[in-house]
Amino acid sequence: MDKSFINNNPIQEFLGRIIISRPYVYIDYWSALHFCSGAILGLLFAIYYPKKYSWLFTLVILIIYEIIEILLTGILFVAETAVDRIWDLIIGLVGFFIFYYLFRKK
Repeated sequence: MDKSFINNNPIQEFLGRIIISRPYVYIDYWSALHFCSGAILGLLFAIYYPKKYSWLFTLVILIIYEIIEILLTGILFVAETAVDRIWDLIIGLVGFFIFYYLFRKK
């Protein structure tokens, strides 16, 4: 696939817009998607698997997704920095914890 597709894709351009870029903080519009993916996992785990360590399963899923992003860099994804990847995980876990504690069975 031509790499110009990745760089000229309007969706990629929009989601790649930087909101905060500091030495130890990086947030762009992709962060909203990572939050939503964590939120969906939080909702699913709260309803179907409300166990003490379900956050750890979520972290593993989010890490696997980041590995897939790394493997598909240049094909489907634009290269990211390590800070960006770490913040993707943090934001995904924040989404998980919010929805997990809102919807878990009591």
